[in-house]
Amino acid sequence: NQIVVISSEIAKEGIAKYLDFFFRDHETRYDVSLVIAEKSAGDILSVESHLDNLPAQDLYKLIKSQKKDSGVTECTLFSFIRDYKTQYKSSLVPFVRVIEPEDKDKSPHLFVAGSSIFTDDKMVGILDEKQTRGVLWVKDSINDGILAVEHGETAVSLEIISSSGKFTARYENGKIKVKSKVEATLSLGEYQGDGNFDSKTMKMLEKLCIDEIKKEINEGFAKLKENGADVFGVGDYFYRHDYKNWQKISPNFKELYKNAELDIEVEAKIIRTGSLLKLLDIHPGGNNE
Repeated sequence: NQIVVISSEIAKEGIAKYLDFFFRDHETRYDVSLVIAEKSAGDILSVESHLDNLPAQDLYKLIKSQKKDSGVTECTLFSFIRDYKTQYKSSLVPFVRVIEPEDKDKSPHLFVAGSSIFTDDKMVGILDEKQTRGVLWVKDSINDGILAVEHGETAVSLEIISSSGKFTARYENGKIKVKSKVEATLSLGEYQGDGNFDSKTMKMLEKLCIDEIKKEINEGFAKLKENGADVFGVGDYFYRHDYKNWQKISPNFKELYKNAELDIEVEAKIIRTGSLLKLLDIHPGGNNE
């Protein structure tokens, strides 16, 4: 077994009782992936596989592939039950849909993007790809992917080489204040514009990357607060690092969390422009000598 698929209808009611078998049975591996289906699990498993003999294997590889673009989180049986058993901690679980093609001669295919939000064992909302990546920046779970920005009228794509993320939390003046710090190292992947890559242009691109990362984090955190989902583990942070304040705020943590303030610090560094020294469409003139 590589994957457990649960329908969103059941997920909204609570899935702990359905997971009991997988943790009670001695043959179960806890690193099995958990996903939520937009409709029924049967719909997912009945989709014709395009790459493997079994749809489940197709879906498993699709999740692994999509995770590299950092628009999908990874959730296993173990990570879900760990968060479920941690007070106030919430989880993100990959969300899978069946896409019907416009061409009726082609068969439907599976699409994994975004995440379902869980509080306790119930699904309470959905994050899209960028909101999911916003959460993953802070959780230090970004390993790869493409960051797309607009430099004036120029489309720019930057490859994420590495990143690190962390957060701290404090309680003051009756409010929870979360401070996140993200560092990203990038490489210029595509630049559909003109001009030279001087230091001024590179600084501008780094500023655009910082703004985009902050936007994704803000949107992701806002959606989590809206659903009362502590995916970052703010409550657990207080329990481990500021137990005195945790005793004070724990009875009202859910309400305090919904009004939490987020302060974001981002550092982005573009370390290379790829294999081209100049733009491809710049012709130097002269002859072929």
